Amino acid sequence: MIVLGIGSAGSNIASQVAQISDLKAVCVDAGGLVPKKKTHEEYEKSGRSVAKKVKLPKDKDVTVVVCGAGKVSGITLSLLESIKDRNITVVYIVPDTFMLSKTQKLQNKVVFGVLQEYARSGLFESMYVMSNKEIEAFVGTSPISNMYEKINGMVANFIVSLNWFERTPPVIGSVHEPKDISRIRSVSIKEIDSNSENVFFSLENITEIGLYYSASEEMIKSEQSFLTNIRERVILYNERDIECSFGVWQNESDTSFIYSIKYTHFIQPEVT
Repeated sequence: MIVLGIGSAGSNIASQVAQISDLKAVCVDAGGLVPKKKTHEEYEKSGRSVAKKVKLPKDKDVTVVVCGAGKVSGITLSLLESIKDRNITVVYIVPDTFMLSKTQKLQNKVVFGVLQEYARSGLFESMYVMSNKEIEAFVGTSPISNMYEKINGMVANFIVSLNWFERTPPVIGSVHEPKDISRIRSVSIKEIDSNSENVFFSLENITEIGLYYSASEEMIKSEQSFLTNIRERVILYNERDIECSFGVWQNESDTSFIYSIKYTHFIQPEVT
């Protein structure tokens, strides 16, 4: 898989992915692969030419990371159109609108809305929505100088973890197989023995959930109620008419946690 970061936020996350894994990162930002432009609309016209410069292998899946508030995000739609023959996943970073100018808010609204429609139409495989504001709430306050580094790190870790889940056989269970229409997604993370769930984006109208347990060797070998707790959790979601499945993977650390991936086919409203 190749991680394609668009704009400043996308490029920073893609770079972090490359630092913590063996995945390849390609960064598309102003002054690099993209000549600097003055407006979002001017960048939009650059998408196809940028796709030719990037030269993504056709046999590789592509995860595109982008925040719609930046001018460079204007290339996203035409760039995706140019590589639509690949298996594409979009990770969309929802900015904290408190930080945005009027123009940036409009840019974000347009890109966020159109990408969701593209996802529902099947132009790409899925769209994961991540909120800077909601992630900041659980990573904790920090100096301005490294605030985004911590937020980006959470997103990068999820991208790497999801790639690992999908390519590594689980100890028990399986990777969730969502309905074809369930292309709009988000995720939460919690320690297995904690009641606190940290949400990356508050997805509305959830229809399916995949529980991805990353458990230590000790928990898998010694926790007698582990499978019982999983069964109770799955049944609880099913009783709420939310289709749910699970998988358990053994990690190499002393910590155990759950990624809970939420799925829907409903368009998410603009975040204000």
